[in-house]
Amino acid sequence: MATRKPKTSGGVVRRKPGSAKSGSSKTASRSTGPMFPTIEQIRLRAYELYLSRGATHGDEVEDWLNAERELMES
Repeated sequence: MATRKPKTSGGVVRRKPGSAKSGSSKTASRSTGPMFPTIEQIRLRAYELYLSRGATHGDEVEDWLNAERELMES
């Protein structure tokens, strides 16, 4: 039986918290747990943070990580 691979983004496997690999039931219900932000949402928020800092270069990674953290918390 073929198994589905989790979706990846940039080589990182993204799973909903609390999910586990399980092939025990074909009728397993899907959880409506927290959703992860999309790459586009993170990109847009990181750009907003960049602009709010005066559009100065050099902190792109920090902007990205802050954007990701903010979106995960909301």
